[in-house]
Amino acid sequence: MKARTWFALFASVGVVAVCAATVVFWWRSANVGPVQRGADLAISRGCLGCHGGAPVSPLQPRSFADLDDVDSATLREWILDGMPKRVQQDPDRRKTLEVATIRMPAWRGRLSHSQVDDLVAYLRAMAAADVPEDPPVRKGHVVAERLGCFLCHGPGGRGAVSNPGSLKGYIPPWDGRDFAELVVDKRELREWILGGRPQRLQMNAVARFFLDRQAIRMPAFRGQITEEELLALGAYIGWLRHAASTADVTRERRVGRAPPGPANDRLPSSVQATCVPSRTSGSRCAFSRNGRASPPSPS
Repeated sequence: MKARTWFALFASVGVVAVCAATVVFWWRSANVGPVQRGADLAISRGCLGCHGGAPVSPLQPRSFADLDDVDSATLREWILDGMPKRVQQDPDRRKTLEVATIRMPAWRGRLSHSQVDDLVAYLRAMAAADVPEDPPVRKGHVVAERLGCFLCHGPGGRGAVSNPGSLKGYIPPWDGRDFAELVVDKRELREWILGGRPQRLQMNAVARFFLDRQAIRMPAFRGQITEEELLALGAYIGWLRHAASTADVTRERRVGRAPPGPANDRLPSSVQATCVPSRTSGSRCAFSRNGRASPPSPS
């Protein structure tokens, strides 16, 4: 009887441990977005072996970073069939690809629809293909490149690079739900960029423990960035989060999980963006928090 009791106890502990590990794993990975999932797929499927760097001869395929002139639908066709339909329908171009030394493999039947979506999102982010022509947003992207932000935050700031010792084990993407927990308003965004961490988290013992323990820490850019660049970087991040929110709502509506209404109503961020057409630059974006609007970004 006693042996059975001990066995039941150990079995219960084992079940609880497995459940706890599963919950922790889900919690740490639930907010990893399509760009990082696409990056992981590109690595696991060997894509970077051919497309990882700039080609050094005409025989080599183009780098992912050079695909800004390829639209999403064409990228899907390349991934699924090894060549787009327009090339398949052109005898000369098709023959050229078919006799090429290095040929693009066809992944149809090997990747799911969602995996192809993730790969396309990753490729578009690598090529900065979706960044609008709006001057402040464009300038913010350039500033982020100059400061090296994408080296840690991933392509376009949308990755989830591994960060041992951090709370969730990765560097949160700018367009992810973690961002709203770490940046509650524009003042905190300034504190992150200029000082490496906001006062709110610095004063919290638990948050400070993880910020001090993580291997990769946010650098402080005070003295390295101008006020104009700081505002532009905020405009880029605001646009990025608005675009991600719109995509999330569109996807949820497609499967019937989101109610009708403006996508911005469900923006998973403390910073919301409202973009309207502009004759000079294409759009103007105003950013707000909790319904309190700030002036539109200059266009």
